[in-house]
Amino acid sequence: MATERLYQKDVYLRDFPAVVTDVYQDNGSISVVLDRTCFFPEGGGQYCDTGVIGEAVVTDVFEKDGIIYHKIAPGDSLEKGKTYNCSINWDRRFDNMQRHCGEHILTGIFYREYGGVNRGFHMGTDYITIDISLEEDPTYDKITWEMAERAELLANEVIWQDVPVLIHHYDTFDEAKDLPMRKALAIDEDITIVSIGSRESVWGSVACCGTHPATTGQVGLIKVFKVEPNKGMWRIYFEAGKRALLDCDRKQNVLN
Repeated sequence: MATERLYQKDVYLRDFPAVVTDVYQDNGSISVVLDRTCFFPEGGGQYCDTGVIGEAVVTDVFEKDGIIYHKIAPGDSLEKGKTYNCSINWDRRFDNMQRHCGEHILTGIFYREYGGVNRGFHMGTDYITIDISLEEDPTYDKITWEMAERAELLANEVIWQDVPVLIHHYDTFDEAKDLPMRKALAIDEDITIVSIGSRESVWGSVACCGTHPATTGQVGLIKVFKVEPNKGMWRIYFEAGKRALLDCDRKQNVLN
């Protein structure tokens, strides 16, 4: 039976009760399945959630065949059929939400202003990267530092406007096909679309399974670090949210 995904209904839910439906052991590691979960499994370029199930520490969360598995720390144990109180690590979740939504905003600006399509996305430990392919507007054949600075400013203006981040769930391709997408849909069913803007005027829509804040203002800040050519595209290095602020603080301290 597929796991009920509570994070799709309420991204701000931190604590919830759940029943352990299965326990799996593999080479000394233990993974459990819950009937319902708020833990986001790694996917779509985003890290998984961590936290606790009862007293057991959740170190990794992954999905296979519609079932979400929660790997717990060595030495911890959980009992099949028992109900536990569960909690996610909120600091980690909100960090992921800020960074992932920041990527949506900045990528949407590159598409809107320069016809750039995001063909690669990675949330790393020290920075985020996106690979932008200039394929929608023949006016541009490269991304200069000045273009990246302008995109950064426009992305932060979207944050300052504090517009809604809308999440739509669709069962079929036909239901989702009329949204203004910045990348063609490649999914036929069980589709989640993330859009920036009001319900009357959305932009930057794209299929995405990650977690995002309710409004752009919660992203806080987007800071671009570097632009370089990469495999016929342009790789943008940047950071978003609290991490962007802390990076600015570190560099300002060096200057001081």
